[in-house]
Amino acid sequence: MLKIAICDDEEYIVDKIESCVLRFGIDKHIEFKVYKFYNGEALVNSDVKFNLVFLDIKMHGLDGLEVGKLLKERDMTIPIVYITSFADESQRAHRVHAFDFVVKPFEYENIEVVLRDFKKLDKKTRDDFIQVRTGSGDELIQNTDEILYFEYKGQRNIIIKTFDEEIPIKGNLYEIYDKLDKSQFTYTHKGYIVNLMQVKSIAKGLDKVYLKDGSDIPLSYKKRIEFKESLHNFMRV
Repeated sequence: MLKIAICDDEEYIVDKIESCVLRFGIDKHIEFKVYKFYNGEALVNSDVKFNLVFLDIKMHGLDGLEVGKLLKERDMTIPIVYITSFADESQRAHRVHAFDFVVKPFEYENIEVVLRDFKKLDKKTRDDFIQVRTGSGDELIQNTDEILYFEYKGQRNIIIKTFDEEIPIKGNLYEIYDKLDKSQFTYTHKGYIVNLMQVKSIAKGLDKVYLKDGSDIPLSYKKRIEFKESLHNFMRV
């Protein structure tokens, strides 16, 4: 079940988006659970981990861009669709890594386009694996979604870091990278390949990437632009 948050201080807008989301779910056989919020504070204070957020830009109290910034500080990869009455507000929304935007008044077809793009983004339906050789010579088949990053330790020694363990394997990062989905994995440093799905945020100094398990890995100066572009594209695919 995918969890969708809708936040707007106009109740009829929340209800209309909910109706569109549920209609799309019925048409595409996708189970959605919709959470409705009527102010930014309520959304920020929710402890639910949402798969997608529809967020009005103009609201009383915290506006949508402020709320979006707070949500991104928790999870850099959360897709946020900004709702606005003015097309030029989309430029401001894109600066805070908007997944998409919808201009009022909207119809089902506008929400449908957003949800189709989100369906491509959803990684829960994927079943991707990588086959590698461990330090002892055994063949290992590892689910890539569970990987946080690959770290090269030298002399053809690599560590696969997951939430639960560090797995030593043999090879070099070029060989590993060739086997990976380039839309989901990228270099942060010549010695690190990160799973963009597991990125939480980027350090203010742009020298580190923080991951969802609380760890961090280096972000080199040479890789900054490439990494940020890859992260942005991952959020849009």
